[in-house]
This record gives sequence, C-alpha cells and structure tokens, in this order.
Amino acid sequence: PKILHFTAKLLWSVVKKETFDLIAGPYTDIPLATTLSLEYNWPMIFIRGEKKKYGMEKLIEGNYSTGQKVVVVDEEVSDPADSLQLLGRLEGSGLKIVGIYVLIDKGLGNLEAIRNKGYKCEALINLNDIFIHLFETGKISPDQLNQAKDYFKTKKIFSILPYI
Repeated sequence: PKILHFTAKLLWSVVKKETFDLIAGPYTDIPLATTLSLEYNWPMIFIRGEKKKYGMEKLIEGNYSTGQKVVVVDEEVSDPADSLQLLGRLEGSGLKIVGIYVLIDKGLGNLEAIRNKGYKCEALINLNDIFIHLFETGKISPDQLNQAKDYFKTKKIFSILPYI
C-alpha cells in the first residue's frame, strides 16, 4: 500500500495541473486509478478490454456524462494500438481526452505513437533515468550498466545511455 500511495501522489502532482472531470484507467490499472480517486476525492471510470457478456454489457464502468473531460492514468504504454483503442472507446462514449499520464516510459516509442495521433501523453520517468540513477548511486556496477546498454541496443530501446 505504501508504494501505491506514493506512486499515486507522484502521479497526482502532474495530473492536478489539468482541468478534468474524471480519472480513467484501463481495467489492468484499476488499483492505481482507484487510489487516485480515493486519495483526492475525484470521480473515476474504468475501461474494459471487452464488453461483459452479462449484465449491462458495458465497455466503460462508472458514472459519466457526454462532454466530460477525462485524464487517463496507466502504469505504462505496452502497446500503443491497445491504448489508442481504449482512447477511442472513451471518445466514442462522448468523453474528451485531456491527457494520458503514465508512470514509466520504456523508451520503445509507444508514447510518441500516441502523441502522433494528437493526444497529450506524458511519463513521470523513463528507463534511461532509472539506470543512470542506479549507476550514479552505486546500486549497479559499470558492468551491469554496460549490460543494460547492450540490451537496449539489441532491443533498439535507447540509442545511447549518457555517461557510458
């Protein structure tokens, strides 16, 4: 719980600068969206990956009205196509996307893919910053940093890690 509350606090420090009516999260990030909603007394909705096959068969759960402004929170953008589909569902329900805020950018170009579709998309931190911090604070050795660099080059994640 401590890490979840701390993470929500960090995310809120960025999100609160926007003008919005609702917090939205994908089904997989209900804990993060719920924590923000409860900690800051803000209404929340969540988006299912697919319609339920029972009950109301909704894609979007929660109370909302056409025209409301939504901030989407997520841990990361694993697949831009999935995120764009989620955003399309929100817009298809008459909601306006203010921005997408993620905790971590893995450097795979996923956030850029969303930005290229006209959405505001920001991350609190990226993997490059994490590895630099770990190296500078002695948490990883130069060899481990080089292993990370080699892995990133192989996966074409970050072209260059500074300080290497």
